[in-house]
Amino acid sequence: MGAFTTGLGSSATPHLPGPIQMCAVAAGALLFAGLHRVWSRRAAAQGPVKQSGKVRPLRVAIFNQVNFHTHVVAGSLQVLQTLTSTPVTVYLPKTVLQDNWYGFMDWLGKRTDVDWRLCEQYVQDADEHYDIAWFISPEWDVSLTEGVVRTLNAKMVLLYIHNGHMPQEDFDRLRALSPVLPLLTMAPHVAKYVQQRLEERPAAAGTRKAEWMIPTMKFEVDRSHSQHQLQANLQRLQGFSITGSLDKSLRNYDKMWDQIRSYREQHGPDALRNFKLNILGEVMQDFFVPGEPGLEAIGALVLCQTLHLCPIRQ
Repeated sequence: MGAFTTGLGSSATPHLPGPIQMCAVAAGALLFAGLHRVWSRRAAAQGPVKQSGKVRPLRVAIFNQVNFHTHVVAGSLQVLQTLTSTPVTVYLPKTVLQDNWYGFMDWLGKRTDVDWRLCEQYVQDADEHYDIAWFISPEWDVSLTEGVVRTLNAKMVLLYIHNGHMPQEDFDRLRALSPVLPLLTMAPHVAKYVQQRLEERPAAAGTRKAEWMIPTMKFEVDRSHSQHQLQANLQRLQGFSITGSLDKSLRNYDKMWDQIRSYREQHGPDALRNFKLNILGEVMQDFFVPGEPGLEAIGALVLCQTLHLCPIRQ
């Protein structure tokens, strides 16, 4: 099914306070198709979910155990909120929820369609009866993920894996937590790698399928700023930006050069005249722009030693 790049803005989407909040828009067709198919199948077998004699909205939870990937939390929230009319419960670490890591709570903390909770609170929530539990980076601490899955006992568990390079024991434990739905990943090459690992052990319990999707949140400029501030913010959004650590076990950024070469050969060098590529992230390995004519002049390449947003060189 791949990924589906259509904006899903909603009236609940807040105005974002500046360029640091450029977490984009898109929703995975996989999520909607998969949830609809599986949920319809279960609903037909079990009947509608009722509360006090009435059909109740779906109860949805997002569990993000790591201090980062808050942009993935935002995108997941944007997509999952469309499935229900009640607040989505979002579990976050103390660093994010209380210490406001990267200003995340300044951005989304005032939303009324979210029930924010600390990750530790899951032990008190065995009676919440969630219909859908969405786990971001569940491979970070598989034992914790297993404990949360058991405690929340959601009717449907979705595991959104960031890094497929985990020990075999952890990999088998995670796939066993998702017997029906595929393991989800954040990029096609990660899905391909996870799929290969699944096929290497066909007799292992759990899912036999991997898919990828990119849920992201709509960007809206805060127009309460002055025209000068607004123009400055929009200028920082120019070009094509990639964020994250430059770790080749996670990301295949080097593939970009082949794609750019191919595009230039098809459309001529002038096609890249206004093309700018910005890479903002922590340098884990040697990473450089090839020095061949035309390619090194694509635009501003920004390599930062931290994950904080850096000014784009003009």
